[in-house]
Amino acid sequence: MTSSNWPEPMAEYAFTGLAGDFVRLVTPESEADPHALLLALLVGFGAMVGRKPHYLVESTNQAVNEYVVIVGETAKGRKGTAVDRALHVLAQVEPDFIESRLRYGLSTGEGLIYAIRDPRIIGNKLDPGEQDKRLLFIEPEFSSVLRAIRMNRLSEDLRNAWDGKPISRVIKSGSYGCQKPHICLVANTTLDELKGLFKMNDKANGFGNRFLWACARRSKLLPEGGKPLDEQKLGALVAGLRAALSIAKDIDQVTFDEKTRRVWINNTYPRLSVGAPGLIGAMIGRSETHVLRLATLYALLDSSSVIRVEHLKAALDVWEYCSDSVACVFGDVVGNETVDRILTILRASPEGLTQTQINRCAFGSNKPAEEMRQALLLLEQHKMVRSQTIKTEGRPATRWHVKT
Repeated sequence: MTSSNWPEPMAEYAFTGLAGDFVRLVTPESEADPHALLLALLVGFGAMVGRKPHYLVESTNQAVNEYVVIVGETAKGRKGTAVDRALHVLAQVEPDFIESRLRYGLSTGEGLIYAIRDPRIIGNKLDPGEQDKRLLFIEPEFSSVLRAIRMNRLSEDLRNAWDGKPISRVIKSGSYGCQKPHICLVANTTLDELKGLFKMNDKANGFGNRFLWACARRSKLLPEGGKPLDEQKLGALVAGLRAALSIAKDIDQVTFDEKTRRVWINNTYPRLSVGAPGLIGAMIGRSETHVLRLATLYALLDSSSVIRVEHLKAALDVWEYCSDSVACVFGDVVGNETVDRILTILRASPEGLTQTQINRCAFGSNKPAEEMRQALLLLEQHKMVRSQTIKTEGRPATRWHVKT
C-alpha cells in the first residue's frame, strides 16, 4: 500500500442523498477519511433496516447486510473515528437498536448464532430465543477475527450469514440456530495487521470477497478536535434518516426502474461480470452482488422501493473505490505462495536473477525446474516481471526482473 497506488477518491455520485449529507456534515470537523465515514454509515443503516427489503436475483433475496473492512495506511488512519461518528448519528435515529443490537468484538460463531437464535425447546422448557435477527458488529481489530477463524467455524458462519442462509450449532444440550440472520460488520485494520493473518485460503474461498475493502487515511490534522456539529443540520439529518428507516422497514422487493434496468442489462452487469485473474479476481468475485446491495441501500435512503440511475451510479462509485482498494492492499501478491515468494526475492534484486539463482535464494534449490518455470510465466502473464536474454560464454541465459 503506497501513495502511488492509492485509490482515486470516490466520485460525487457516491455522496448523493442522506449518506452524502452525513459525510458533508461531519468531514469539516473530523480527521476521519470521508470514504470510511460513508461506508460506516451505509453498513450501519443496512443493519438497522433488516432483512425485509431485498432485490430478487432469480430465486435468491439479496438483502442489504454488508461487511466492510476499513484498512488504514497506518495505525493513525482514524478508522475508529469514522465508525464512532456514524454510530453517534445512528444512535439518534434508532436508540434501541444501538443499545440492544450492537456488539463489539467477534470471536466465535457460537456467540454470533446465540445472539440471534430462534425459539427452541430445552428439555421441557421453552427458550424464546431472540426475536430481532439484526446484529451490527464493530470489530476494532480485524486481526482478532482472522485469528478466531483459525480455531472455530466463524468463517463459515460469516459467509452463510452474508448470503442470508441459516446458521446453526449442535451441542450436547440441544441444537440452536437462526434461519434468517441479518448480520452486518464494520471492522478496522492496518496493512501490517493483515500480513501473516489473512491467509491465502481466506482470500480464495469466498470469505474475502464477501467484504467491502476500503483504504482510509487521516483527512486532516485537528489538534484540538473539530467544532461541534451544527445542531440544526444534525437534527435535519437525523430526522431524514429516521423517516427513511421507517419507510424502508415496510418495503419488500426493490426493483429497477425501466431506464436503470436497461443500463444494468446492457452496460453494468456485463462489465461487472468480466472476471479478473489471480488473487485480485478472487477478492472482487462478488462485484455484481455488492453493487446490487449498495444500490438498494441508496434507494432505501431515498425512501424509494425503486432503484434509479442515480442510485446505481452511487453504488458503482463506491464499488470502484473498494475494488481499487483491493488492488492497493493485495496487489503485490498473485495468490500462489511459490509465485509470491519469487516476487519477493526479485524485488530485493534490482539487477535481476536467473531461474537457477531465484530457486537457490528463495527455495534452497529445492523447487522442480518446471514448477519454477510455470511460476515465472504466471508472473510474466500478470505483467509483474519481465525477462531479459543475456549472452554468456555458453548458451544465452534468461534473467528475470521486477517490472516497474
